[in-house]
Amino acid sequence: MMQSAWGTRCLYCEFFVTVAQSRGAERKIIHRANRFFRTYKVDENFSVVFPEDKYINHIRGSYTHCPFCPN
Repeated sequence: MMQSAWGTRCLYCEFFVTVAQSRGAERKIIHRANRFFRTYKVDENFSVVFPEDKYINHIRGSYTHCPFCPN
C-alpha cells in the first residue's frame, strides 16, 4: 500500500499485489487499485483475502479520513 497524506488526513491511497521468486527478490506488480479490495483472485482455485481489520487498525488508524478506504 502507498499513501499520500496531509497532517492526519489521507489524500490518496494505492493498493498493490506483488509477486517475487523469493523474499528478497525484485517484486513485480500484478494488480493495483486506488480503492481497498478484500480479495484478489489468483486463479480458479486460489484467492488471497486481505484482512480488513488489520488494515484499519495498523495502517489507516493514524488518519482521520481516507476517501477510498473501508469505514
